[in-house]
Amino acid sequence: MRKLLIANRGEIACRIQRSARALGWQTIALHTAADRDALHVQEADQACHIDHYLNIAALIDIAQQTGATAIHPGYGFLSERAELAQACQDAGILFVGPSASAIASMGSKSAAKLVMAGAGVPLIPGYHGDDQSEAALLQAAMDIGYPLMIKASAGGGGKGMRRVDQGDDFLAACAMARREAMAAFGDDRLLLEKLIDPARHIEVQILADQHGHILSLLDRDCSWQRRHQKVMEEAPAPGLPASLRQAMGEAARRAAAAVDYVGAGTLEFLVDQDFHFYFMEMNTRLQVEHPITEAILGIDLVAWQLRIACGETLSLRQEDLQARGHAIEVRLYAEDPCHDFRPSSGRIDHLQWPQQLRVDTGYRAGDSMSPLYDPMIGKLIVHAEQRELARQQLLAALERLQLDGIQHNGGFLHRLLSSSPCITASQHTALLESLSDLRQPAHALHDIPIAVLALLFSQLADRAHLSGPWQSLRHFRLHGPARLVRYMRSAAETVRVELTRDSDEGWHFQTPAGEGTLRIESRERGMRIFHDDGFSWLLQGRIAEDKVHLYHAGETWSLQALARAVDDDAAEDASLCSAPMNGRIVQVLVQAGEPVVKGQVLLHLEAMKMEQRILARADAVVARVLTSPGELVQAGQILLQWATPDPASGEPQ
Repeated sequence: MRKLLIANRGEIACRIQRSARALGWQTIALHTAADRDALHVQEADQACHIDHYLNIAALIDIAQQTGATAIHPGYGFLSERAELAQACQDAGILFVGPSASAIASMGSKSAAKLVMAGAGVPLIPGYHGDDQSEAALLQAAMDIGYPLMIKASAGGGGKGMRRVDQGDDFLAACAMARREAMAAFGDDRLLLEKLIDPARHIEVQILADQHGHILSLLDRDCSWQRRHQKVMEEAPAPGLPASLRQAMGEAARRAAAAVDYVGAGTLEFLVDQDFHFYFMEMNTRLQVEHPITEAILGIDLVAWQLRIACGETLSLRQEDLQARGHAIEVRLYAEDPCHDFRPSSGRIDHLQWPQQLRVDTGYRAGDSMSPLYDPMIGKLIVHAEQRELARQQLLAALERLQLDGIQHNGGFLHRLLSSSPCITASQHTALLESLSDLRQPAHALHDIPIAVLALLFSQLADRAHLSGPWQSLRHFRLHGPARLVRYMRSAAETVRVELTRDSDEGWHFQTPAGEGTLRIESRERGMRIFHDDGFSWLLQGRIAEDKVHLYHAGETWSLQALARAVDDDAAEDASLCSAPMNGRIVQVLVQAGEPVVKGQVLLHLEAMKMEQRILARADAVVARVLTSPGELVQAGQILLQWATPDPASGEPQ
């Protein structure tokens, strides 16, 4: 019996397990203490504890103890570590991926660019030198000119990447990029590249066997990015000239041949407005977005990885690879789009995925999102005959998503798919950062305040949490219509709602912002709302404990009904600075007694593999620093205390 040890976690581990089982392999999962009850552990044939996913020696030891035939690294973690590939070879274990030498040649972006130049692949102007001193990098930046990009030489996935528009910001950006690169990859070397803006991020998937056959599996557009991390991908890339597709495919095959590549890999290119393309990097592993390539070609890339590792010859031919329809993937992240996509960690209280599409995930309701790992909850993938049909199907799927307990970007994804640039496929890598209006959720649906809809849903549900008939408008009143006043409290605000039962189906509402009349009908897990203008729409929801959770267009609203207005106990004390999320303090930039100004960077906090800056909200003087570099902090934990002004003099005490 072939046994596969999967050196990864979450959705990719679950994804690999599906293909391995279909080929008759047994699967072995790894888990740390934080992942002991994770979905990828529950679905595996066998599971083993490991102290850290990056511990190669422990990984090989577990493989030998369990009799693993092969190790699949997934993506992230050790997937691009030549040391793991070499350790597998030394131990007589199949490594599902390229050779150690191929990984090493592409593992350093600087070294990779030298190889690509030799293979005739176009390069972006930049600095890829060994001299990593501040003086050398600063001089190289001046030679290249601004704006430019700083990138981690050993990295990917947006880690250790910074855009710099002027020289005054260069050294600070370098320092942040180095810290992120070291935390993510154990290597703080950097390279510099001229910024091509606007540009599209186009990938070419390659597949190569051990017998010299190399295929380029068409292309993908990955231009929708925030903070240099992808949120939506599609295949094939829309609007590219056939000559460009052919040239990129040929360049990708030359690049793979130059390093004797074996397995599944990806060539990443930037394409400018004139359809010139430039090599960015080669990822010597499977990509997060591989499902859209699988969809348009009808193949299983993970299955082919396993078959190639076992010595099989590719049965596909380049001339037979034609796109069938169009596929789109969106990434559902635990993050807050309203606050610069800040990661969100905590317990997933409720999770219901839409049906009739592919969902790759490693999470269920009841699981926790740890600040130690990537914030991606899962991926929603659709495949249709045409791009517009795929877009519409994905919008419909997000309409059916239900998720609460943590913040997420489901509503943002729905707004992105509905935006004009997405409809017209006019995306580029910098566009999403400029569409700030997409980050804000609606405070009303079809001009009806969310607070009204939440109170209506609680009345329609008429659950046991209501303390008696006088709390419900669904019971008979002898004198006049039933009337109820509640203060609907969310994380953002508290709204007074007056609700009156006009008839069996009619409801009149009044808030400080206005009033109106609605007709509603009960539906399974929701209600249909009939507006007085003749329009109707479906709203999903549920009641848990003392909260009403509403779901619409990928968004989640959670509100609590209060009998009277109360002060917001959760409001942050103006004299304190607290952690916005769970994470690790990387750097403290202020000290007690120091004056600061609004917008000044106070601390750097690392959460979910990304470094966050905590800024001063107003001019102040630091009274006490209550944290230090390296400390693990919880959301809401006090980090700094401000000096309070003396009532007599107005000066800080």
